[in-house]
Amino acid sequence: MFLRKKYIFETKSTRSIRYLINGFFLLLGTFACYTLLCLSFIVISENETKDSQSYFYKRPPDLIVVFTGDSGRIEYALNRAREYKQAQILITGVYNRNTVTSLLSTETETEKEIISSLEMADKPIFELDYLAKNTIENVVETLRFVRQHSDFHRILIISSDYHIMRIRSIVNIINDQNSKLHFNYMGKKSDYSVYRNVKILFKEFFKFLRAMVILTFWDKDIPNF
Repeated sequence: MFLRKKYIFETKSTRSIRYLINGFFLLLGTFACYTLLCLSFIVISENETKDSQSYFYKRPPDLIVVFTGDSGRIEYALNRAREYKQAQILITGVYNRNTVTSLLSTETETEKEIISSLEMADKPIFELDYLAKNTIENVVETLRFVRQHSDFHRILIISSDYHIMRIRSIVNIINDQNSKLHFNYMGKKSDYSVYRNVKILFKEFFKFLRAMVILTFWDKDIPNF
């Protein structure tokens, strides 16, 4: 509760202390609210992951899409591909000098084992998207790719947990609500005992707001889209 003026006549010293204390509680309250908003991103990611696990319990996705940008996402996607016996994977936001060979040649031994098991189960199809430079473009290129393949209806999008809320919101805004595409999301869990990940999470809320502002002016009638 904020401190109010107790006396009609108040000294400068008392008033300064009161302002300082009120300012401290205001900052503390703002930080607490901001932290809760950021934590809600993690809760949403966990719920989306559980929903996806339930949805794909007896039927695999038609396509797995990985949004690049942080470590561990490709390995997480490969594990899901092995779990669902689905070898069709789109990796979006790839640096223009990378190829399928260069990306997979740097993977861990575990990832190489997963790739080998996929090759034995079915011929893997790794598609790389070089055009996307941010999350909105990731979504645009994913939709463009999916609409070029009429047999893709159930799409599983994979990224880091803090990123899922922004991706889901962008897809809901850009994608035609009357389309037959069904999007699910899974978030790779981040270790928030590491300061770097906490900093990324706190920045994510600003990135989310920026994306929502940009999309208020979004025109979905894009040629060849």
